Amino acid sequence: MVWWFDTTGAPSADELQKVRTRKPAPPVLGVHMADGSVVPLWCTFSDQQIDINPFSEEGWKFTEASLRSLCERGARLIRLDAFGYVTKQAGTSCFMQEPEVWDLLSRIKEMVKPYGVQLLCEVHEDFNLNIELARHGYWVYDFALPLLMLHAMRFKTAGPLKHWLSICPRRQITTLDTHDGMGVDDVAGLAPLVDVPELEHCILSHGGTINYKHFYVPGGEFESEAAETIDQRDGVEVKGGGFEQQCRKSKCTLKDVQEFLQPDCMQGCYKSVPHQYNETYYSAMDEDPKKYLMARAIQFFTPGVPMVYYVGLLAGTNDYELLKKGSIRDINRHYYSLEEARAATRRPVVQALLQLCTFRNTHPAFKGRVFIDGNMPDHQLHVRWYSGTQHLAVLQADFQTLDFSISHTPYETSADNSGDLSLDVASVFSIDALDMPTRAAIRKQLAKAMQTPNDGSGFSSKMPVQSEDHKIGSGADNRFKLQLASFNTPSPMDTAVQPDADNQEGLSMAQELECRQMARSMTPSEAAAEGVTDARAFVDELLSDGDSQNDSSARNGSIGENSDGNQQQQKQQNTTASGSNGNSNADGNDHAKHSIQL
Repeated sequence: MVWWFDTTGAPSADELQKVRTRKPAPPVLGVHMADGSVVPLWCTFSDQQIDINPFSEEGWKFTEASLRSLCERGARLIRLDAFGYVTKQAGTSCFMQEPEVWDLLSRIKEMVKPYGVQLLCEVHEDFNLNIELARHGYWVYDFALPLLMLHAMRFKTAGPLKHWLSICPRRQITTLDTHDGMGVDDVAGLAPLVDVPELEHCILSHGGTINYKHFYVPGGEFESEAAETIDQRDGVEVKGGGFEQQCRKSKCTLKDVQEFLQPDCMQGCYKSVPHQYNETYYSAMDEDPKKYLMARAIQFFTPGVPMVYYVGLLAGTNDYELLKKGSIRDINRHYYSLEEARAATRRPVVQALLQLCTFRNTHPAFKGRVFIDGNMPDHQLHVRWYSGTQHLAVLQADFQTLDFSISHTPYETSADNSGDLSLDVASVFSIDALDMPTRAAIRKQLAKAMQTPNDGSGFSSKMPVQSEDHKIGSGADNRFKLQLASFNTPSPMDTAVQPDADNQEGLSMAQELECRQMARSMTPSEAAAEGVTDARAFVDELLSDGDSQNDSSARNGSIGENSDGNQQQQKQQNTTASGSNGNSNADGNDHAKHSIQL
């Protein structure tokens, strides 16, 4: 437990203002002991969640025992919930304080390393922090994606979304929905500030709710801000109205713990600002199956490993009845009976989503690397996953027409790709391990490589198209339909990656460029951490083994595919899954698309 006085003493108003809080009250709770004394303990969240001090001897023993218990029961990935609040230092925000936070993470990482366990840090904060965590070799969540996706749908532009996909960590778990809400802090600096109120209005118009964060405002600043705030009351503008209401409520919470504060703290109050928007993602997409499936398709092509929340998997709508009974986040926490869940899985939109999940989990291209085309018009998104020169999956989406299509090379849908999951990621060979300028240079080289003209044969010279259709799932009109497609006439936006002339093992030019650039950027400490004495020689050795699926998996950080390198015999056909209204090309090309009719 963290003793309040031991950490800050009785804080002044200036110190209290700096502390990042999650409730409209100081993060302290007076705990009544058996001897009648009252002990002030640090309490970041609710009164049932007392903070643990892992920097103390007893606190570390508890932390270590808890983590070992998970490891010994077979955990492969451990989530460190709300990890940023673990550091407490007087005069700071008491959030992600350096170097203590990195020292603790390193200590935990070393403790779980013998078990083959990796760490997932759950942090809602500026996107740069998650990029930094990934650079240190930790998994993170992509909490920016939900609102960036909603922004793209609402404003019919993929600009902010494409920018994020090009810089986001690859060692991340992508989300559109969770048991919490869609983070506002997570899109700071990514989505235009002027657009955020419109997104908030959009969510509230569906009956969604707002989960607030709170920060302390000293007395003088409170009076100034209250005078400038204008609220509407019965059509009449009232200065300081809403702010004054907030402060009246927080005054009560300050009085409850005033014995643990300096007197000047009582002159201020807590102000509330949006922290997360709460509603189901299906409702956020206007309960439109086509928009929803387009959003999920983009999530599945986003760098990282996709995670689908159970309500999202069943395309659930806002639960207003549960909202009335519980907290504001319960709108997206519907309790499904077995009968409800079975009925939901029979809905066409859920059937289509399940087919997307199967595709994402089984196509070999997702064992490889990802490329986001930055040369497309703002309203279009083009994402390509490729593994070597044999496997390719391409997503094209248009936010003006809300059409999207998925094209891919053949693969064995009956193959068992559900074996042991590989989390063995070599951080030195992940783009996450590089600084931002180097990553920008790599993206530029990849873009140039992707636009290199080929001989026009693309993948079709190695993978002849068969004459029969191949469909995923049943042939119902309301589900995805896959038809044979050909890459015989590649366009500038759909050019297949060709092997480098000097690389006879089949590694793509883009992969070689990326590996060599990463090798040049390795520092001595990074090389030593991986046991590498000659970084360039090591990369050359990797490049010479183009058939190794294990090396490919280790370099890209993809989860959910076999890591043993065995390949099933590939079906000799190309297929297209589509959410657009296109038909066969007028020029006779067999690159046809079908619409999702829901």
